Amino acid sequence: MLPVQNNKNGLSSKSSSDSTHLAALGRVWGHRGATGELTIRVAHGAAAPWVGTVSIWLRSGNGAAVRHRVVESRAYSDRWVVRLSGIDDPSAAAALKGAQVLIDEADASKLPEGTVLIESVIGMLVVDESGVELGRIVDFVPAATVDQFVVERCAADGRATRHLVPHVRAIVLAIDCVSRRVTVRPPEGLFELEA
Repeated sequence: MLPVQNNKNGLSSKSSSDSTHLAALGRVWGHRGATGELTIRVAHGAAAPWVGTVSIWLRSGNGAAVRHRVVESRAYSDRWVVRLSGIDDPSAAAALKGAQVLIDEADASKLPEGTVLIESVIGMLVVDESGVELGRIVDFVPAATVDQFVVERCAADGRATRHLVPHVRAIVLAIDCVSRRVTVRPPEGLFELEA
């Protein structure tokens, strides 16, 4: 893990440009309490393995990821509640809603076996059970009930369309990191609806 060089408000002097070893963990879902705690929706299952993590990076929009020191944290199912150094009130926390939460790839060893990081899925080819190409994953949308892959495909007229594919076992049959392919069984009409 990179050495933490905190400035006076707990932010690291390092940004993501100093390291190419960051992996997406989830998104800031909201905030709670008078101390500016953040609620993070973990996209990789349970939040409990992340309790005890000493730092995370937050990226808002297309900006650089900024490292933050974790002061304390606790888990509730797939929600990770953290208090970060320098984020001390509800207004500062509210400004981070929707920010991408990243971890050092070295911390990814905490993930359960067989778990795939979001970063590794982006760009993968999506095929149906017969091997017919349906598009490529261009984004991941965490949702309250079912997370979704955003799949972009080119229509016959050359126009790109985007479609939401629910990340559920009945639809996403296999994720092959070696061949960089995701096999899906889309319900009828799924690829007729645009995101």
